[in-house]
Amino acid sequence: MKQIVLQENFQQALNYLQKAIPTRPSLPILSSVLLEVTKKSCTIAATDLYFGVRAQVPTKVEAEGNLTVPGKQLKEIIQSFPAGSVTIEQKDTQLDIISAVGKASLPIQTSQEYPPFPKVEGEKFVLPRSVIDDIKKYVIKSTSLDPTRPVLTGVYLEFSPEGLTVAGTDGFRLSVLSIPLKTKQITSLIIPAKVLEEVQRIAELLQVQELSFSVSEELKQVFFSFDEVEVFARLIDGEYPPFRQIIPESFTTQITVSTAEFQDQLKRGLIFSRESSIVLLHFSETELKVSALSSTAGNYEGVVGHSKITGEVGLIAFNAKYVLDYLQTIQSESLTMSLKGSQKAAVFKSQDELNYLHLIMPFRINQ
Repeated sequence: MKQIVLQENFQQALNYLQKAIPTRPSLPILSSVLLEVTKKSCTIAATDLYFGVRAQVPTKVEAEGNLTVPGKQLKEIIQSFPAGSVTIEQKDTQLDIISAVGKASLPIQTSQEYPPFPKVEGEKFVLPRSVIDDIKKYVIKSTSLDPTRPVLTGVYLEFSPEGLTVAGTDGFRLSVLSIPLKTKQITSLIIPAKVLEEVQRIAELLQVQELSFSVSEELKQVFFSFDEVEVFARLIDGEYPPFRQIIPESFTTQITVSTAEFQDQLKRGLIFSRESSIVLLHFSETELKVSALSSTAGNYEGVVGHSKITGEVGLIAFNAKYVLDYLQTIQSESLTMSLKGSQKAAVFKSQDELNYLHLIMPFRINQ
């Protein structure tokens, strides 16, 4: 194998692969990057068996060949070289990488040991990139990081003639995005949240406006295709929680507040509840008050100005970090909290993002 590439092109391709190179591989070969050089092209690929990325690199090929090299070292040495031509050449059991400023040699392994990429053939979907951007912005932060509950680490997508519904939950909060994307297909799937984050990142780097992907129900895999990058991932197998059942259909209290003022008061309350992150919301006919209490740091009370409250009065307790996550996501200057007592889930909606619903479970308190 021998090829000449531009450092900036090779580095960009390695950037697409960075999350697909596992730090703790289940097989030693998975810490390597696969290089496949043919007469006309160079392809580099990485996978952890559940998620994989393959990218094309513009190149001048002088000799064909396939091999694998340590991914971390390859990425670091390419990043360290300045922009310009880099010669990559196989010499017996090592790969020489030669720049104008120096030469590096990496050990190689045969490509025959590297797991093949799947060929996913199945139902095809097309999404505007704005949909993936919105999924990252509004939904992914509500998914779980707990590997013992794999279904909750994924994003649920439901396609129907009425549109696309996207949901994410960690059991304490729920984000639901309704997108008027008409499709004849009726299907649902659960894609790992970290995969969708990577798809969005790569789409942003490539500046594509539309994404196409195929779903193989038989292989339980999804396959994304861009101009020069391909991504595959294993779907999460399991039944997604019936999230619609926990969204209240009616409410006893509705509170409309200024996003900025509510956010400021919650941040102040969080100073005094760092151990638990719990804040209390007291709502009367005329005002919304935020309070927090610490056994060691003191306490805080503050009124959220410009609040409009209708319905029953009372109090409810939330994890302030969950509420702040929501407030930092929305763009609207005001939002409405819809409550049904202090023990039922609270529904949050902003005035300018009505297709986005956020639900937070309250903490039980002794009133």
